[in-house]
Amino acid sequence: MNKEDEYNLLKSVVLLGVLVLQKITGMSDTALAVVMKFFLGFISLVSITLDLGLDVFLQTIPRSLNTMKAHLSIERDDYHKFSVCHKCKSIYAIVPGRPVIRKCTYKRWPRHNIRRLRQPCDTDLYHDGTNVPNNVYCVKLVSEYLRQFVTNKNFVKLCNEWRHRNVDSTLMSDIYDGKLWKEAHNSFLKDQHNIYGIINIDWFEPFKHSVEPVGAIYMVLLNLPRRLRFREENVMLLGLIPGPDEPSLTVNSFIRPIVDDLKSLNNGILLQDGSPRGNIYKLRLFGCSSDLRATRKLGGFLSYHAKYGKYVNYLYI
Repeated sequence: MNKEDEYNLLKSVVLLGVLVLQKITGMSDTALAVVMKFFLGFISLVSITLDLGLDVFLQTIPRSLNTMKAHLSIERDDYHKFSVCHKCKSIYAIVPGRPVIRKCTYKRWPRHNIRRLRQPCDTDLYHDGTNVPNNVYCVKLVSEYLRQFVTNKNFVKLCNEWRHRNVDSTLMSDIYDGKLWKEAHNSFLKDQHNIYGIINIDWFEPFKHSVEPVGAIYMVLLNLPRRLRFREENVMLLGLIPGPDEPSLTVNSFIRPIVDDLKSLNNGILLQDGSPRGNIYKLRLFGCSSDLRATRKLGGFLSYHAKYGKYVNYLYI
């Protein structure tokens, strides 16, 4: 093994150790970058003091988490990315290897009698002269989460525990005691591989000293027992809606990829769950659980002081 190979091996070991440290401590990406900067600075100082000749080697070590994972051939994320128009909130898929759409083409009134109102939005989606989007919307589909869940050999068993509950019929302790669930018991839920989910959307400020809200779209599987349903590993984060402001009317453009996926799940998809040929899994949306304002945007409902028309929402098409 020559010196270059030794350096590459040492670099990989160092980077892998840093990633393991982050996993164990729950350190944020920003904090990890600060620790890495301090660590490399300290090693550089030691190298200069002891004349170890590590300056060139230290310069090749990645500083950011993205470049670390790229060096180790570790995929940082497994979600779909879309560029977002900050004006009309239209989204455009970012597909590696394909040309990007640099200006928003959305037309709010494409058939309006007035020519000016038929014009496209035409807002810049990328920073000047770069392929860096001004805003990015990230999505991970329900089917992709479900494909991961079914690899757990106990998943189907856990999703059907509710069938064997022994509770007082006069009490309502969970969603299983409601009328709609009981009606579905004899139809959609007859098949043990059919699942109901409930969706939620809410906005929050991710940084302490920032007033720019970020929206989170997430879903849980109602078939799972209540003790497991809301655990972090079982909550599906479907999308992160970027700021700097909250959509004022509706989130149709953001939920379109999710709804397209739900349509395919409604028909059923084949998933490899450990059985010889796999099984067909179906998932339907049981309801929306959000505050009134978020539910209105997600469901496409008008608020009490709305002035114009009515909205059609993709969730109900």
